[in-house]
Amino acid sequence: MFLGRPPLTTEVWDLHVPLVGEMHLPSALLFDAGVYLIVIGLIMHILTSLGGQIDQDEAARRQRARDRARSMARRKPAAAASATGKENR
Repeated sequence: MFLGRPPLTTEVWDLHVPLVGEMHLPSALLFDAGVYLIVIGLIMHILTSLGGQIDQDEAARRQRARDRARSMARRKPAAAASATGKENR
């Protein structure tokens, strides 16, 4: 079909790389590398999303703890005054 070859024909390139020697690179290697990069990118995105949710949960927990501490601090002077019989009127 394309250049006189049937569809889905794999092309193989023979290369000589210094210090490595002969290498045989099939054209399917480009497809495999693309799939590999997509999968790694997807995994990294999922892990980043999960990590972001953990950070949001931690920030919410800390805010609740601060709010609880402030409300307890406001109650202590009133509780101490009522225990001694001195109330603000």
